[in-house]
Amino acid sequence: MAFDSLAVDEPGLTRRNELLRAVYFWMMIGLLVSALIAFVAAHSTAMQQALFGNPYTIWFLIAIELGLVIAISAAIEKISVPTARWLLAFRATQSDQRSRRRRVIAAPRIPK
Repeated sequence: MAFDSLAVDEPGLTRRNELLRAVYFWMMIGLLVSALIAFVAAHSTAMQQALFGNPYTIWFLIAIELGLVIAISAAIEKISVPTARWLLAFRATQSDQRSRRRRVIAAPRIPK
């Protein structure tokens, strides 16, 4: 049967599985960081005031995110793994703040 060949350990299969496990682990960490930032932003009046009080905040956050993407892409071969992780985690927080700002629904107007 064809399923018998699946039991044989191919060279590199274990290494590939370890790599995928590590990738999904860091993706999970990124999602947890985004969830934590969203939770803090949703429950902090000061954070909401900072995000929604100035119309230029969204442009500033977009500029930071774009700058981080360009910097990480340009230096990916030169920076260490921990530095790349911290930069990507910082980018996740910026992305979450920007998307949080877009999802705001205006409060309904109450007629006088």
